[in-house]
Amino acid sequence: MQPPQYPQYPPQQGTAQNPPPARAPPPTAMPVPRQAPSLPPSTVTSLDAAPKDAKKKAGFAMIWFIISGVIFFAIGAFLYIAMTEALNAHGAVDQGTQWSFIGILFTFGALSMIFALVDQIRVIGSMKADKWDTAVDTATLMSFPGFIFGLGLSGYMLFALSQKMRTHPFYMRTLPPPTPVCERCRQPVTWVPSLKKWYCPNCKIYL
Repeated sequence: MQPPQYPQYPPQQGTAQNPPPARAPPPTAMPVPRQAPSLPPSTVTSLDAAPKDAKKKAGFAMIWFIISGVIFFAIGAFLYIAMTEALNAHGAVDQGTQWSFIGILFTFGALSMIFALVDQIRVIGSMKADKWDTAVDTATLMSFPGFIFGLGLSGYMLFALSQKMRTHPFYMRTLPPPTPVCERCRQPVTWVPSLKKWYCPNCKIYL
């Protein structure tokens, strides 16, 4: 006796014996890179020329500090020689006033040389080391005494240098990032690494 014949059905998809075919993931659209806007040639030339111009002005200010110091020393030496000759000729000379002028001139000459050295180290040296924040801040501070000990021209050069470079990308990129502030009280907030959130100590809330 033969066993009964049962109809054969095609196996259903999705079972353990016949899992459904894997679907290919939909193609993802690749982001199109954005091209940086091209700057006009005049702007590029201006950006490249500004640091070079700043270095030239700082170098000229240093040279003029040295020239100013030599001028102060020369005038002081001339007054000393004139006073000595007057004393040898038994002339009436106010020695107290003469020595005061001579002392002031020699002091100005020494300070001019010191400012020339500071300009070389703190301004020009910082520019060469790519520390434009230090260079610009030092030039700003030295511009005021530069009008006195640099006979005006050194102060003008340093002041013009600092004002022009404060808006230049060479100076802006060296500044520290601004500290975030709270949207409510406008006070500085602190970063909490464990929660990865900003916390306002004044409002006592997480942002």
